[in-house]
Amino acid sequence: MAKITAAILLTVIPLLSTGCISLSPSEKPSATPPQLKQTGKTQLWNDATLFGKVPATLQHEGDVKCAAQHKGAAIGYHPHAKKADGSYFQGNAYLCSII
Repeated sequence: MAKITAAILLTVIPLLSTGCISLSPSEKPSATPPQLKQTGKTQLWNDATLFGKVPATLQHEGDVKCAAQHKGAAIGYHPHAKKADGSYFQGNAYLCSII
C-alpha cells in the first residue's frame, strides 16, 4: 500500500455549500504540498488549488489511479503530496473527479 499513489475523491456538494475550497487545480503544483485531511471515514485533500494541471505525459497514469479507486479522471497533479499523518506519499498524487 506504500506505493499506492494518492487519488482521493473530492466530494463536491459539501465543499461547494461551505464555500471553503476551490474545485480547480492551479496551472502548476504549489511549493506547498496538498495534504489529506480525515473527515469521519472519508479523506479529502485540504486545498485543490495546491495541485497543478495534470501533465499530458502523466494523464493516463492519473486516470488509471483514479479509475482504480472508482473516482473518475485525474484533474490535478502534485509530485510531493502529504498523507493525513503528515508523511509524504511515494510517487505522484492526483486530484480526482467523478464529474
